[in-house]
Amino acid sequence: MSEHGIMATDTIKGLKKKLKALQAQPEIDATSTEMVKVLCDLSYVLYRSDPEQAEGFAGQALTLAERTGFKKGMAESHMAIGTSYWARGDFDKAFDCYTKSLRICEETGDTKGVASCHTNIGNIHRNQGDYERAFECHIKALKIKEEITDKPGMAKSYNNIGIVYFYKSEYDLALEYHFKSLKIRKKLFGEKNTDISETYNNIGNVYKNMGEYDLALQYYFKTLQIDVELLGEKHSYVALSY
Repeated sequence: MSEHGIMATDTIKGLKKKLKALQAQPEIDATSTEMVKVLCDLSYVLYRSDPEQAEGFAGQALTLAERTGFKKGMAESHMAIGTSYWARGDFDKAFDCYTKSLRICEETGDTKGVASCHTNIGNIHRNQGDYERAFECHIKALKIKEEITDKPGMAKSYNNIGIVYFYKSEYDLALEYHFKSLKIRKKLFGEKNTDISETYNNIGNVYKNMGEYDLALQYYFKTLQIDVELLGEKHSYVALSY
């Protein structure tokens, strides 16, 4: 098992242990806020490997949040359920969940939550081939992240906008935004980080489609070097971000 896989397994074990301890409390409602968070965290750790189990944990979180009137928890639970649907390719149900989350975030003034909802809705539009609406959503998310100076969020938005431009075959603009993302991520994370690896890979894909194969290879090798070091040879990848 790779280091990444071991860390994920350890995280799941730790969260399940914490959940069990919370469930053993005599007054569950008194710990509901923390329990909702743990359930959502479990959902996010599992959504790629086991989206159905992820949905189950997020559904429990939503039920508890609704029972106790925990608005932020409701928004987060809808988001987590939507992400489990997204992982299964059920984009209509994912869109419905993200929209519910967005309404609650707007109602409660959760600015960062609003940005996350716009990001996820934008990704659904992109998955469905509606690049103009995807672009609009990612720009909305970027503006919010710029206003609150969320540097990691800005890098993610630049990356998402770059991907949209890639699918529209507007390669110069795709590169511009991926390099903006790379600049921030290097300042935040240094050279050896999975976010840096992702960005190098995306840049490589753009150069490949432009016919700049030597440049594409340079960035794919950068991706490979980081992934081999962080994940091991069996779990490294190249050219999978798109």
